[in-house]
Amino acid sequence: MRSLLFLLVMLLYCKPILYSQAAKHSLNYSFGITRFDFFTGLEYQRNIGRFDPFVGFEVGVNRTFFQQRFFPKLKIGTHYFIVRSERILLGPTLNYGYSLLNVNKSTASFHRWHEVLGGMRFLYGGKFKIGATFSGGWTAERFPNQTTNSTETVHMSAYNGAILVSYAL
Repeated sequence: MRSLLFLLVMLLYCKPILYSQAAKHSLNYSFGITRFDFFTGLEYQRNIGRFDPFVGFEVGVNRTFFQQRFFPKLKIGTHYFIVRSERILLGPTLNYGYSLLNVNKSTASFHRWHEVLGGMRFLYGGKFKIGATFSGGWTAERFPNQTTNSTETVHMSAYNGAILVSYAL
């Protein structure tokens, strides 16, 4: 699984030999709400035609900063901007996120979330853009069950709403 993810990232971000057009890159800062916490973080995005694949890293605000428990999230996905004018970008987005949280500081009781979200992204501006993303989908929470000494999985709906600032590199 890790090697497949590494291969996917390399294919998306390494400039192909036959790709002669200069790629556009952007760095996005986002602040949003999910079912589990407020998240803030950065995304690196690259333009390939109408597709804009991205990788991102976020942290849960409440748990990381106020509860002193590090709550990271890694994301990978793509945006497909149907409207791509000089000032406006609008289109669907699809992403996968993986987050991890140790819910008990005294023992190693890690909860893991896998989420797949689809939605819409809107950006407005020039080199600096502001925008929003709204998406929904599915998440699976995996956690250790202390009673049965096994790992449990709970499936549930997920959502994400975020405001963001983007800077074209």
